Parts: sequence; structure tokens; C-alpha cells
Amino acid sequence: MSIIVVQEINTRWSKKSRGGADAERRNAVPHRLEISTRSIPTGAIPVHGATVVHHKAYYDEGDAFAEPRIDFAVNPLLPLKIGCVAVDPTDTGAIAAFRYDTAFGGAPERGWARKTMWVELGTWVQIAYNGRFSIGYDGYWEYRKTVVNVGVFEHISSRAFTSTDPSDRFEAMGHLF
Repeated sequence: MSIIVVQEINTRWSKKSRGGADAERRNAVPHRLEISTRSIPTGAIPVHGATVVHHKAYYDEGDAFAEPRIDFAVNPLLPLKIGCVAVDPTDTGAIAAFRYDTAFGGAPERGWARKTMWVELGTWVQIAYNGRFSIGYDGYWEYRKTVVNVGVFEHISSRAFTSTDPSDRFEAMGHLF
């Protein structure tokens, strides 16, 4: 039995946090977190067959990027779509694919950005991207960074993503002004 663990780390900010102390706190948001297995609903992990656990963390300018809001989903609809990233189980692991989409990736345009990674048992990969979102030229600007970690493990460990480095990594980070 293998478990696909998908960790999604989202950071959201405005122009206020583009520089100074706010930017330092924003840039300190980790790209991988420990997983609190106590937060996963009891009985949610079936005994037979592959299982997908989606661990979500949300960091926000409103709380100075201090404590993330954490959420879990067990056995979400597949393929799991997280913005520009799709995660799909295979017979032996998972496929994590990045395809840039302005609706989820924002500006600047990065239509060139594509990457497909195969994740095998005992390994994990990381995909990171950011974007600027605005309503009109003089409207409110919001910035977002998304990091998606995808691992295939025999069991869920709190240190699944923090005890080793990813076997592959991809970034589609735009220059945000």
C-alpha cells in the first residue's frame, strides 16, 4: 500500500508586503512543513489501495505570515488540481505536472513553463510558482506564491517533507513588481 501525500503551501500578500520587515516575514514562509498526522480524521486512511492526503497551509499578510491556517482533505477527487499543478496517481506512484495558466499563475505571462515529474515510492518532488493578480491597471493588486510538494510513501510521517530533500524541483517564479 502506498500513500500519496500532497502538501500545498499558499502565501498571499498585497503591495504593503513587497519590501521591508513585511517582505522579510513573507520570504521566511517555508517551502515544506511537517505534517500533523493528528489532524487527519480517524479512519480516513483505508487499509487497502492507494490513498491521497492533501495537506493545505495558508499564510497571509493579515496575520504577519506567522501561523498558517491548516486544512486536510483525504481521498479528494482525482486528478487533484492545485492551480497550475495537477497530481495524478499511477500504478507505481504519482505524476505531478505543471502547466502555466494565467487564471491561477497570474502575471507575468509564463506560457513556456511546463514540467512533468514522476514520483516513485519513497521520493517526493516540489513545484513552486508565483503571480500578480489585479483588477484594472490602478486596481487592487494581490500577490500569491504556491508551493506544491508531492510524495509517495508507505505510511504518513510528520517529517515526510522535512527529513529529506526533493528528488526533483521546478520553479516558475516570475519577477513581481
